Amino acid sequence: MMDRSITHELLFARCEHWNTSTCPHVKNAIMGLSLINKEHLFLLSDKTVLQLKALCRQCPAFRKKRSHDSIP
Repeated sequence: MMDRSITHELLFARCEHWNTSTCPHVKNAIMGLSLINKEHLFLLSDKTVLQLKALCRQCPAFRKKRSHDSIP
């Protein structure tokens, strides 16, 4: 079992709007799962990760974090 999050590998976690009020999906139930599991994102199911990727891939507000702002 992994003991650290894999945020740097997940599209939604690389968005500068993730976990902020500027995210258009902040109140979406699926996005809420990524916030509940923020410290342990590897606990999200593959299906949930795919749903989150689909949300963010089509999001007009998606903006990738600058490298110095990225989550390690």
